[in-house]
Amino acid sequence: SRRCCHATSDHGAGASSFGDTTSDRKRLPMPPNTPLRVRLGPANAYLIPARDGYVLVDTGDPFNASRLARALARLAIPPEAIRLIVVTHAHADHVGGLAAIKRRSGAPVMAHRSEVALIEQGTAVAPPGIGRYGRAWAAVTRVGIRFLRVEPCAVEIAVDDEASLEDYGVAGRVLHTPGHTIGSISVLVDGDAFVGDLCVNGLRFVRGPGLPLFGDDVPTIHDSWRRVLAAGAKTIYPAHGAPFAAEKLRPLPRRRQ
Repeated sequence: SRRCCHATSDHGAGASSFGDTTSDRKRLPMPPNTPLRVRLGPANAYLIPARDGYVLVDTGDPFNASRLARALARLAIPPEAIRLIVVTHAHADHVGGLAAIKRRSGAPVMAHRSEVALIEQGTAVAPPGIGRYGRAWAAVTRVGIRFLRVEPCAVEIAVDDEASLEDYGVAGRVLHTPGHTIGSISVLVDGDAFVGDLCVNGLRFVRGPGLPLFGDDVPTIHDSWRRVLAAGAKTIYPAHGAPFAAEKLRPLPRRRQ
């Protein structure tokens, strides 16, 4: 699996191990074919190198939409270099910056067919919680979601079960991995799995890799973990927390009958 550089839009932060990306320091070249993790407040976006640019996975929440533009500028990546935007699911902390980066880049948007209406209508939803803390946080979210505004955005490519990324310069594919939401998808590229909220790593009150705080159905999440592992995932790139070895998802619970 390829090493992941880390880039944030906060002042003084840079690409981990490859030099500071602020203007007063020399920017060191990054290894080819290295995924870039862009921290957008509580969520991560990822830039996957393509033949002539990048595929962007997720876009952060509405409050951090401008961070993505600043991170691209510090990394010297013009918005037009984004060839495709993949939305792992339609929650606000993943699509909040979508309309803005689509305008700047002109890139098409890919999402699962079950999520398209939510994205195109700008509908913010409050997902059910998993576990005691997740259920408590879900109750808070149901109150706050009423005041959240997500800008609608057109989706050009609707995925059902699987889609190739070859047309966008990446030797990888998108897989349907439901459980967190009915239309959650993951991007698989050369052993790297960009999974959105299919699992998280190191959230408050969550030790290490494990279940997200929110989700439609836990057994379905576990089934999607199986699918990602069977597809050859070696490193998991979650939307919340740092990348981790895919084997940390094992042992999986027994499959439901």
